Parts: sequence; C-alpha cells; structure tokens
Amino acid sequence: MKYSVPKGDGESLFYPAWDRAPELIETNHSLLESHDFEMAGTSFHQLRASVRREVAAQAGQRASEKLRIIVGAHQPGFQGPGIMYKYGVLEAFSRHNFSLNYVVDSDVCKEISVKIPYLRGRSIGLRELVIFRNREGLVFEKLPLPPKEIVDLRYREIRKLLASVGTEGMLHAFNDFLAVHERVYAEEESAAKILTGYRQGYYPTRNVYETSISAISHSKEFQIFACDIIEEIEEFHRAYNSSLDEHRRLHHIRSPANPFPGLIRDGELWELPLWGLDSLGRRHKLFAGGAAGKRFVVRDDVHDRTSPIEPETVLLLRMRPRAVCLTIFLRLFVGDLFVHGVGGGNYDQVTDRIIEKYYAASPPGYVVCSRTRFLSNQQSAVLQAKASQLREKLRRMRHTPEKFAPEGNPLAEEARLIIVGCEGKLSAEEHVRLDEIRRRVLERITPEMSLTEKELEGAEEALHRQSALHRRGLPYFLYPQAEL
Repeated sequence: MKYSVPKGDGESLFYPAWDRAPELIETNHSLLESHDFEMAGTSFHQLRASVRREVAAQAGQRASEKLRIIVGAHQPGFQGPGIMYKYGVLEAFSRHNFSLNYVVDSDVCKEISVKIPYLRGRSIGLRELVIFRNREGLVFEKLPLPPKEIVDLRYREIRKLLASVGTEGMLHAFNDFLAVHERVYAEEESAAKILTGYRQGYYPTRNVYETSISAISHSKEFQIFACDIIEEIEEFHRAYNSSLDEHRRLHHIRSPANPFPGLIRDGELWELPLWGLDSLGRRHKLFAGGAAGKRFVVRDDVHDRTSPIEPETVLLLRMRPRAVCLTIFLRLFVGDLFVHGVGGGNYDQVTDRIIEKYYAASPPGYVVCSRTRFLSNQQSAVLQAKASQLREKLRRMRHTPEKFAPEGNPLAEEARLIIVGCEGKLSAEEHVRLDEIRRRVLERITPEMSLTEKELEGAEEALHRQSALHRRGLPYFLYPQAEL
C-alpha cells in the first residue's frame, strides 16, 4: 500500500480507521509479548520489559501489565500542520494510554529555515529565511544557538513580510509564537531543546511525555540491540538489502536511493545501520569487520578499531540509530503502537520485511496519519466563495438556461410549462422539445455566459496570485493555535 498526503484543505488521513486503533493496540501488545527470540544473549521479552520499565519510570508511570505505550518520533523544527497533526493524535491517544514522543535530535539539517508569505507586486510569494545555520554539520542535540539578538532580527524580518500580506490571522499567530520565543530561548541550550520548547509552548500536548533519541541511545538496552546487529552484521545485511530489493520490485522503483539506499560492503567491512558521533557532534558512518565473536567497529574516516563488541565498549562510539533501526527499536522494544506520518508509513513497509527476515518475527502494525491545512486571508476567502458561486452559475446556465432568460421570454415559459406538466417524468416528445428549447435559449444567453466566464477567470487568476498560501509545509507558527 502507498500512503499519500491529503490534497484538499482540511482533509486528513488516519489509517487504519480511528475506531480500529484500540484493537490494533491490543493485537500488537499480545503479538510482542509472544516473541521469544534472543539478542546478544538476552531474551527479547526481557529487553523489551526493561526498556518499558525505564521509560515509564522517567514519566512517573508504573510499568504494569495494563500499560499500553503509543510512540511517535520526529526531528525538531518548524513543521507544518501535517506533522503537528501527529502530535495531536498522540495527545488524543493519551486519554487511555501512555503517549510518548521521541525528539529525533540525532538528525542533521544543513540549515533550519522557514518559508514566509510576502506581497510581491500583485501576487503573494514565499521567501525562505534561515533561522539557525549549521555550517559544521552537527546533529540537533549538539547544534549551538546564535545570540538571541540575531534570532530576534530574523523574527522581525518575518513579521515585516507577514505585515505586507495584510492578514491579521497570521500576524496574531506569529505574535503568539514570539511570546513563546521570549519565554524559552536560551543561548546555552541546543537547537533540539529550543525547537522542542517552541513547539511545546505554541502547541501544548501536555499529556505526551517527551524524550529524545540521544537519551535512549545511552541506555544499556539500546547498546545490546546494537551489539546484536554488529555481531550478526552479515545476516542483517542480507535481510536489509533483500527487503529493499523486494520492495523496489513490487513498486517498480528503479532508483537505488528510494525509498532509501542499501547497506554497502567495502571488502571485509560491512556498513552498519547506525551512526557514530564524534566529540563535536558530527555524524559518521560505521563499519563492522572481523569474524563472528571477534568483531570490531571502525568509523569511515579513521582506522581506529573498537572492540570487543560489548555494551560498555560500544557506548564509546556514541552510536545513534539510522531511520530503519530507529523504528525497529521503537516499534519492537518500546511501544504497543507507532504513529507514523506519510513518509515513514511508506518506508516502514520495508522495515516490516526486515523484522520478518532478521528476527523471524511478525512485525506489529502501525498507524499513518497526516492533515492538510492551507493558510488563508480575508481576500482569498472572498475569492474562493465568489469562484464557487460563479462555477455553480455557469453549470446551471448550461443545464437549465431557461432560468436565465429575460422575463417574459416565450421559450422559457414553454419550458416551464413542460416541466410542471410532466409530473417528474418526461415523454420522448417532451424530451426532444425541451432539448430544442434549451439549445435555442442557450444561444440567446451566450453574451451573459461570456461575461460570467470572464468574471470567473478573473477570480481564479486572483486566487492563483495567492496560491503560495495553499501549500503544505509552511511553518506552524503561521496558523492560529486552534487550527492546528
């Protein structure tokens, strides 16, 4: 199945249906409790129970048999309503479950930027503004912040651009965001913490416990998970790359980069599905070598070997999971249900195959959700309504032209009498006559139709000039909080 983002304003995706989610949670929980494979000498059941106890304790929860954990994960940033919808879904699940969001602070972004609407002549354009730069290629957890006065200047520029559009709703929303900025910005913190603070301050999900990938990557359970993959790297490679090949054949994908690249082998070195961080916070690929039981790990840019492969020594590599390993770990070891967006929902179909091949275990189901919400201003709302009315008028003019004929027109009166007299069912002769009347009346109202068509063309052209507002991915702080 291929998931697609909703196209229309206000449309949402939630699959499978919301009312099936409780059953899916219980099915997943029973399935995961039944798995009995081992990893690096530790049983899956023992490892999963340990992870769940730890995350529950951090949130002040008790890891009882009744505990059901709903998990989401996304990198920090200025996402649009589609991603914010995921956080709302986690909040909704928290009414009867423990909702947990992982900030993917192990990701790297060249620059953290936003696209802002502004008036460009008679049209509305989008200008991209960089809020935080990342010249060193650091992960979010290590990315330092610029001085507040520099960020304040960028936000003042955003406010000036929004003022040119003349939309009070967007300006009010951004002013609310600026109040959050004043509360949470602290130069000594990382970009990950401030971006998360922005989101939590602007769109609070108070019942969703927040943690991070960097935090769980330090856990002994994650180190055991990583050690297992390192020790069994040949088998993991086969499962990973063959699953990708099958997915590409099934979906007729030719590009080796889609949905993501395979793992490579360089002589006797096998690429790991894990990142290593250096002391500054730059990511590097990791490779495993050596025979089973004598494994070692090297970074792609240095030749120093790390061995033996044990949780205590592997911890020194500052490993972080890449996308597939991230969702494998969260879906198998932490949650009873994972909440994906459209992109993750599509690539995790490959992850399902990897779980089946590598662990010889059935993968738990997940949900996919997203929402489309467009920006609007007063003028665009008026234009949308006008265009809809004109389209409807043209439709009626083509189908029942007699209703638009001048008062007293004999043909229009004859058509009215035919329709009234037929009592809902026209004879063959009446059909022929009515069609003839409508053809003749249509010819007579052609000038009025032409004027209506021209008026519709003008409204649609004006709407096109505002099409920049009707795009996904514009930052959440342009939307009133109630609309998210």
